[in-house]
Amino acid sequence: MSLQSKQFIYLVDDDDSVRGSLKAAFEAVGYEVHPFSSAMDFLALEDYYWPAVVINDVRMPKISGVEMHAQLLERGLSIPIIFISGQSTVQEVITGLKQGAIDFLLKPLNMQELMAVTLKAFEKVHKDHIDTHRRLSKQQKLEKLAPREREACELIAKGYSNLEIGEKLNIKADTAKQYKIQIFEKLGLDGVPALIEFMAS
Repeated sequence: MSLQSKQFIYLVDDDDSVRGSLKAAFEAVGYEVHPFSSAMDFLALEDYYWPAVVINDVRMPKISGVEMHAQLLERGLSIPIIFISGQSTVQEVITGLKQGAIDFLLKPLNMQELMAVTLKAFEKVHKDHIDTHRRLSKQQKLEKLAPREREACELIAKGYSNLEIGEKLNIKADTAKQYKIQIFEKLGLDGVPALIEFMAS
């Protein structure tokens, strides 16, 4: 995916009038909209701009919106999906929501509602990005620790004292204390409370 500063909407609907009106409405408030008349055309993309949200009609020829979403998930692409539909079965709604769709809106669309749901979808994209960055940053920091330091780190986070850590790891309490100093230094933390919070995040 190509990360950009803009926010992108992929609009997949086989109805020309719906695509046209939604494209105009979203572009009027600053989104960049990429319309597609079929799921096949959208799935043919080799790269996607990011951050992005897909607004996807459910009932389309050959590949339905729900099937398209399933194929995206199979490829490991967790782009937030908002389903829109003139008519859908209960099973389609259930399947779409189970696959992680943000919402399922019925036509004729209420634009105010669709805009609000789209904003919620982009908020999820932003939160997921922050969570991923935090997780990767934490992992990179933990990789700085030697194996025994990592063991000591887990015990410190559980509230064990230097003496208890020494007993658990079969080392002297002074060695456990030195491990603690090295761990704080490598992780860029200033004490046990910060370490507990870091490990719990």
